[in-house]
Amino acid sequence: MKVVCKQVELAEALNVVSRAIGSNSTLPILNNILLEAKGNALWLSATNLEVAIKTKIICNVEFEGSITVPAKLFFSYVNLLSKEDLVLEELDDLSLSVSGSSSETKIKGLKAEDYPTMPEVSNEVSFDVNSKVFSSALKKVVFSCSSKADRPFLAGVYMFTEKNQFYLVATDSYRLSECSIDLDKNVEGISCIIPSKTMGELEKIMEMNPKQNVEVILGQSQIAFRCGETLVLSRLIDGQFPDYKKIIPAEHKTSVSLGLSDLQQALKRVSLFAKEVEDAVSLEFDSDKEKVFLSTQETLIGTDKNEISIAISGESTKISVNSQYLMDVLNVIGDSVVSLHVTDRILPIKVLDKKEPNFQYIIMPLKV
Repeated sequence: MKVVCKQVELAEALNVVSRAIGSNSTLPILNNILLEAKGNALWLSATNLEVAIKTKIICNVEFEGSITVPAKLFFSYVNLLSKEDLVLEELDDLSLSVSGSSSETKIKGLKAEDYPTMPEVSNEVSFDVNSKVFSSALKKVVFSCSSKADRPFLAGVYMFTEKNQFYLVATDSYRLSECSIDLDKNVEGISCIIPSKTMGELEKIMEMNPKQNVEVILGQSQIAFRCGETLVLSRLIDGQFPDYKKIIPAEHKTSVSLGLSDLQQALKRVSLFAKEVEDAVSLEFDSDKEKVFLSTQETLIGTDKNEISIAISGESTKISVNSQYLMDVLNVIGDSVVSLHVTDRILPIKVLDKKEPNFQYIIMPLKV
């Protein structure tokens, strides 16, 4: 294998595929990136056996061939080189030579034949979605996935379609995010759960390519996302996602609007004390004073109480929630004003983003 490519393009491609490299792989070759020179392109692939990412750069291929090299070392080295043409050449001792105008190195590799093969996804159902819109929706959903392994079906994003609506949902059973995207056509047959890590990495890849449409391809046990020259392939999670719509309050007794930054700052102060009481923060909405009072219980280190002016309709009410769960959603709200819908202290509180009417987030209340 021998190719001549641009340092900038190679660094960008390595940044993309390196996202599939695991941190604790027991198979040494999974710490490597597969390089394949074919036709007029250099293909780069990486996998951790759960998610695989493949992309290519157009370059001058003098000799076709393939090799795998350590991902972190290769990525770090290329990023330290000047923005110039690089010559990549496979040597007889299974090493990769990387040379520029003023530098040359040799990186020990492993056989390409031993690298796991990326399976093909049968094109049973497919559709296109705008990558900027898709990325924004994922950002509002992925953080609600469970981090625990006891219920795998909660450790991923539930993806399904209804007519021309594309839904993304995630929950850890204490809070839930739902975001829908309008499609150009009706799409039937999409219903699957995708690992949160896959969706998190896909979000970052789409942020790099905001002008590209993403093709979603669903197979029997795998799903693929094609964004420009990059293909992200993932296994699906087995299991039945809960009927989450039953727990979303259909009505509310109190509607509140308040400044996003005001609520964020108040929560940061309260959270310093709430950590002593399982992050519990009390929200007391006063319709007469048009204020919300945030406070914690008395703890060993003290207590805190804040008040924020609000626009409120409905009755006064009080609810206790996990302060971190509320802070998480405020970090992805796009408007300067956040809306809260509250029914009572035992039903979930709903958080809405006026700039994103297709998004809703609910938090289960705490019993304190």
